[in-house]
Amino acid sequence: MINIKRFLSGSKNTAKAKLYPKQVIIPKSQFGEYIESMSQFIQHDQENIIQFIKVDVNGFKESSYTCCEWMEYCESGTLIEQLKKAKTQDKLINLLWQFLNGIQSLHEMGYIHRDIKLTNALVTTKDGAEVVKVSDFVLLPHHDYEVMTTPEFLAPEVMQDSDYSVQSDIWSLGVSFYELFSAEYPFGNRLDGYTPRDIKKNTLELVPSGFNKLPQLMQKIVKQCLNKDPAQRPGSVLQIMDVFKKV
Repeated sequence: MINIKRFLSGSKNTAKAKLYPKQVIIPKSQFGEYIESMSQFIQHDQENIIQFIKVDVNGFKESSYTCCEWMEYCESGTLIEQLKKAKTQDKLINLLWQFLNGIQSLHEMGYIHRDIKLTNALVTTKDGAEVVKVSDFVLLPHHDYEVMTTPEFLAPEVMQDSDYSVQSDIWSLGVSFYELFSAEYPFGNRLDGYTPRDIKKNTLELVPSGFNKLPQLMQKIVKQCLNKDPAQRPGSVLQIMDVFKKV
Protein backbone atom coordinates (compact mmCIF):
# COMPACT_ATOMS: atom_id res chain seq x y z
CA MET A 1 0.00 0.00 0.00
CA ILE A 2 1.29 3.44 -0.91
CA ASN A 3 0.90 5.77 2.05
CA ILE A 4 1.19 9.51 1.44
CA LYS A 5 0.36 10.37 5.01
CA ARG A 6 3.86 11.73 5.53
CA PHE A 7 3.06 14.85 3.51
CA LEU A 8 -0.73 14.83 3.61
CA SER A 9 -1.79 14.77 7.23
CA GLY A 10 -3.00 17.46 9.56
CA SER A 11 -0.89 19.02 12.27
CA LYS A 12 -3.54 18.42 14.96
CA ASN A 13 -3.14 15.59 17.44
CA THR A 14 -5.62 13.03 16.18
CA ALA A 15 -4.23 9.94 17.92
CA LYS A 16 -7.36 9.60 20.06
CA ALA A 17 -9.80 11.22 17.68
CA LYS A 18 -12.52 9.19 16.01
CA LEU A 19 -12.19 9.48 12.25
CA TYR A 20 -14.51 8.69 9.36
CA PRO A 21 -13.10 7.01 6.20
CA LYS A 22 -14.39 7.44 2.65
CA GLN A 23 -13.04 5.66 -0.42
CA VAL A 24 -12.77 7.62 -3.67
CA ILE A 25 -11.37 6.89 -7.13
CA ILE A 26 -9.31 9.66 -8.70
CA PRO A 27 -8.39 9.73 -12.43
CA LYS A 28 -4.64 9.39 -12.87
CA SER A 29 -4.57 12.50 -15.06
CA GLN A 30 -5.83 14.61 -12.16
CA PHE A 31 -4.08 12.95 -9.24
CA GLY A 32 -1.57 15.78 -8.83
CA GLU A 33 -4.35 18.34 -8.67
CA TYR A 34 -6.20 16.14 -6.19
CA ILE A 35 -3.16 16.03 -3.88
CA GLU A 36 -2.90 19.83 -4.01
CA SER A 37 -6.60 20.18 -3.18
CA MET A 38 -6.42 17.67 -0.35
CA SER A 39 -3.47 19.52 1.14
CA GLN A 40 -5.54 22.72 1.07
CA PHE A 41 -8.51 21.09 2.79
CA ILE A 42 -6.35 19.45 5.45
CA GLN A 43 -5.01 22.89 6.38
CA HIS A 44 -8.22 24.94 6.03
CA ASP A 45 -9.73 26.74 9.02
CA GLN A 46 -13.31 27.17 7.78
CA GLU A 47 -15.55 26.15 10.68
CA ASN A 48 -18.48 24.97 8.54
CA ILE A 49 -16.51 22.73 6.14
CA ILE A 50 -15.65 19.16 7.11
CA GLN A 51 -12.06 18.78 8.35
CA PHE A 52 -9.93 16.32 6.42
CA ILE A 53 -7.21 14.69 8.53
CA LYS A 54 -5.22 12.60 6.06
CA VAL A 55 -5.44 10.61 2.82
CA ASP A 56 -3.98 7.21 1.97
CA VAL A 57 -3.52 5.75 -1.50
CA ASN A 58 -4.61 2.12 -1.23
CA GLY A 59 -4.12 1.04 -4.83
CA PHE A 60 -3.92 2.12 -8.42
CA LYS A 61 -4.87 0.95 -11.88
CA GLU A 62 -3.72 2.06 -15.29
CA SER A 63 -6.01 5.09 -15.32
CA SER A 64 -6.93 5.78 -11.68
CA TYR A 65 -5.93 5.74 -8.01
CA THR A 66 -8.03 4.39 -5.15
CA CYS A 67 -7.72 6.69 -2.15
CA CYS A 68 -9.05 6.64 1.38
CA GLU A 69 -9.92 10.06 2.76
CA TRP A 70 -10.00 10.34 6.56
CA MET A 71 -12.24 13.05 8.00
CA GLU A 72 -13.39 14.21 11.40
CA TYR A 73 -16.26 12.18 12.79
CA CYS A 74 -19.48 14.12 13.36
CA GLU A 75 -21.39 12.42 16.13
CA SER A 76 -24.74 14.20 15.70
CA GLY A 77 -25.51 12.77 12.26
CA THR A 78 -26.81 14.62 9.22
CA LEU A 79 -28.08 18.17 9.06
CA ILE A 80 -31.58 17.16 8.01
CA GLU A 81 -31.88 14.97 11.11
CA GLN A 82 -31.08 17.92 13.35
CA LEU A 83 -33.32 20.31 11.43
CA LYS A 84 -36.28 17.99 11.95
CA LYS A 85 -35.55 17.98 15.69
CA ALA A 86 -35.28 21.77 15.92
CA LYS A 87 -37.95 23.06 18.33
CA THR A 88 -37.45 26.78 17.73
CA GLN A 89 -37.19 28.98 14.67
CA ASP A 90 -33.95 30.46 15.99
CA LYS A 91 -32.27 27.04 16.10
CA LEU A 92 -33.50 26.13 12.63
CA ILE A 93 -32.31 29.44 11.17
CA ASN A 94 -28.94 29.07 12.90
CA LEU A 95 -28.35 25.59 11.48
CA LEU A 96 -29.37 26.64 7.97
CA TRP A 97 -27.20 29.76 8.17
CA GLN A 98 -24.18 27.63 9.11
CA PHE A 99 -24.94 25.34 6.18
CA LEU A 100 -25.00 28.31 3.83
CA ASN A 101 -21.80 29.66 5.36
CA GLY A 102 -20.06 26.36 4.62
CA ILE A 103 -21.21 26.44 0.98
CA GLN A 104 -20.13 30.07 0.62
CA SER A 105 -16.72 29.26 2.15
CA LEU A 106 -16.32 26.39 -0.31
CA HIS A 107 -17.10 28.74 -3.22
CA GLU A 108 -14.62 31.31 -1.91
CA MET A 109 -11.95 28.59 -1.93
CA GLY A 110 -12.68 28.06 -5.63
CA TYR A 111 -14.72 24.85 -5.41
CA ILE A 112 -18.22 23.89 -6.52
CA HIS A 113 -20.00 21.35 -4.32
CA ARG A 114 -21.90 19.57 -7.16
CA ASP A 115 -24.20 17.53 -4.88
CA ILE A 116 -25.80 19.88 -2.37
CA LYS A 117 -28.53 18.39 -0.21
CA LEU A 118 -29.24 18.38 3.51
CA THR A 119 -27.93 14.84 3.95
CA ASN A 120 -24.54 15.99 2.61
CA ALA A 121 -23.90 18.13 5.68
CA LEU A 122 -23.06 16.76 9.11
CA VAL A 123 -23.39 18.13 12.62
CA THR A 124 -20.94 17.94 15.49
CA THR A 125 -20.68 19.65 18.88
CA LYS A 126 -18.04 22.18 19.89
CA ASP A 127 -18.01 23.85 23.31
CA GLY A 128 -21.62 22.79 23.82
CA ALA A 129 -22.88 24.29 20.55
CA GLU A 130 -23.95 22.49 17.39
CA VAL A 131 -21.68 23.09 14.41
CA VAL A 132 -22.69 22.26 10.83
CA LYS A 133 -20.05 20.75 8.54
CA VAL A 134 -20.58 20.72 4.77
CA SER A 135 -19.31 17.42 3.35
CA ASP A 136 -19.38 15.10 0.30
CA PHE A 137 -18.15 17.71 -2.17
CA VAL A 138 -15.75 17.26 -5.07
CA LEU A 139 -12.16 17.98 -4.08
CA LEU A 140 -11.13 19.28 -7.50
CA PRO A 141 -12.09 22.71 -8.88
CA HIS A 142 -12.21 21.36 -12.46
CA HIS A 143 -12.83 17.63 -12.35
CA ASP A 144 -13.79 15.45 -15.30
CA TYR A 145 -16.57 13.74 -13.35
CA GLU A 146 -19.65 12.59 -15.16
CA VAL A 147 -22.88 14.17 -13.87
CA MET A 148 -22.84 13.27 -10.18
CA THR A 149 -25.59 15.36 -8.60
CA THR A 150 -28.59 13.47 -7.22
CA PRO A 151 -31.09 13.85 -10.11
CA GLU A 152 -33.82 15.49 -8.00
CA PHE A 153 -31.37 18.29 -7.12
CA LEU A 154 -29.78 18.75 -10.54
CA ALA A 155 -29.98 22.18 -12.18
CA PRO A 156 -31.62 22.19 -15.65
CA GLU A 157 -28.60 23.76 -17.36
CA VAL A 158 -26.35 20.92 -16.10
CA MET A 159 -28.79 18.44 -17.65
CA GLN A 160 -28.19 20.33 -20.89
CA ASP A 161 -24.42 19.69 -20.57
CA SER A 162 -23.45 23.08 -19.15
CA ASP A 163 -20.66 23.18 -16.59
CA TYR A 164 -21.31 23.12 -12.87
CA SER A 165 -21.26 26.60 -11.36
CA VAL A 166 -22.14 28.61 -8.28
CA GLN A 167 -25.60 29.01 -9.82
CA SER A 168 -26.08 25.23 -10.22
CA ASP A 169 -25.21 24.85 -6.52
CA ILE A 170 -27.75 27.57 -5.70
CA TRP A 171 -30.42 25.67 -7.64
CA SER A 172 -29.67 22.62 -5.45
CA LEU A 173 -30.02 24.79 -2.35
CA GLY A 174 -33.50 25.77 -3.54
CA VAL A 175 -34.48 22.12 -3.94
CA SER A 176 -33.05 21.36 -0.48
CA PHE A 177 -35.10 24.08 1.21
CA TYR A 178 -38.23 23.05 -0.68
CA GLU A 179 -37.78 19.44 0.40
CA LEU A 180 -37.22 20.42 4.03
CA PHE A 181 -40.44 22.39 4.41
CA SER A 182 -42.78 20.51 2.07
CA ALA A 183 -41.51 16.92 2.54
CA GLU A 184 -41.44 16.43 -1.23
CA TYR A 185 -39.30 17.33 -4.22
CA PRO A 186 -40.41 20.27 -6.38
CA PHE A 187 -40.13 18.51 -9.73
CA GLY A 188 -40.75 14.81 -9.02
CA ASN A 189 -38.51 11.99 -7.84
CA ARG A 190 -37.32 8.60 -9.01
CA LEU A 191 -39.27 6.67 -6.34
CA ASP A 192 -42.48 7.86 -8.00
CA GLY A 193 -41.29 6.63 -11.37
CA TYR A 194 -39.79 9.88 -12.62
CA THR A 195 -36.62 9.76 -14.70
CA PRO A 196 -34.05 12.58 -14.90
CA ARG A 197 -35.63 13.49 -18.26
CA ASP A 198 -39.04 13.86 -16.56
CA ILE A 199 -37.54 15.98 -13.80
CA LYS A 200 -35.91 18.21 -16.41
CA LYS A 201 -39.24 18.61 -18.20
CA ASN A 202 -41.04 19.45 -14.96
CA THR A 203 -38.67 22.33 -14.22
CA LEU A 204 -40.73 24.29 -16.73
CA GLU A 205 -43.56 24.53 -14.17
CA LEU A 206 -43.97 28.05 -12.83
CA VAL A 207 -44.99 27.08 -9.29
CA PRO A 208 -44.49 23.51 -7.94
CA SER A 209 -47.54 21.99 -6.27
CA GLY A 210 -46.16 22.13 -2.71
CA PHE A 211 -44.88 25.70 -2.89
CA ASN A 212 -47.57 27.10 -0.58
CA LYS A 213 -46.47 24.72 2.20
CA LEU A 214 -43.28 26.73 2.61
CA PRO A 215 -42.93 29.55 5.17
CA GLN A 216 -43.09 32.98 3.56
CA LEU A 217 -39.35 33.57 4.01
CA MET A 218 -38.51 30.29 2.29
CA GLN A 219 -40.98 30.95 -0.54
CA LYS A 220 -38.97 34.05 -1.44
CA ILE A 221 -35.63 32.24 -1.30
CA VAL A 222 -36.80 29.11 -3.12
CA LYS A 223 -38.45 31.12 -5.90
CA GLN A 224 -35.16 32.93 -6.53
CA CYS A 225 -33.04 29.77 -6.38
CA LEU A 226 -35.29 27.73 -8.69
CA ASN A 227 -35.31 30.23 -11.52
CA LYS A 228 -34.76 28.29 -14.75
CA ASP A 229 -32.38 31.02 -15.94
CA PRO A 230 -29.10 30.77 -13.96
CA ALA A 231 -28.44 34.48 -14.47
CA GLN A 232 -31.64 35.30 -12.57
CA ARG A 233 -30.70 33.28 -9.49
CA PRO A 234 -28.81 34.88 -6.58
CA GLY A 235 -25.28 35.70 -7.67
CA SER A 236 -23.79 34.15 -4.55
CA VAL A 237 -24.80 32.28 -1.42
CA LEU A 238 -24.07 35.50 0.49
CA GLN A 239 -27.23 37.01 -0.96
CA ILE A 240 -29.28 34.16 0.54
CA MET A 241 -27.47 34.53 3.88
CA ASP A 242 -28.38 38.23 3.95
CA VAL A 243 -32.08 37.27 3.84
CA PHE A 244 -31.59 35.01 6.88
CA LYS A 245 -29.90 37.83 8.80
CA LYS A 246 -33.09 39.89 8.54
CA VAL A 247 -35.22 37.27 10.32
